[in-house]
Amino acid sequence: AFIPEPSDRAVAAIRAGADLALFVDDRDVAAAAAAVAEEIEADPAFAARATEAATRTIRLALEVEDPPDQFPICRY
Repeated sequence: AFIPEPSDRAVAAIRAGADLALFVDDRDVAAAAAAVAEEIEADPAFAARATEAATRTIRLALEVEDPPDQFPICRY
């Protein structure tokens, strides 16, 4: 079966309504972020959707008072 690249999966996940794209291998994060940024520049509808997702994610992160150590991204 065909498995898309992590960068394609990140764009597809956000387009489908996900607020976060999660990866097992952190080596995929840079390419995924670049793909999302490229899609934001190319597609205004995607840019609006990504802004919604980022806003909700940041609000949630700010509400977490004491995130567990295994979730360091919650600290940003």
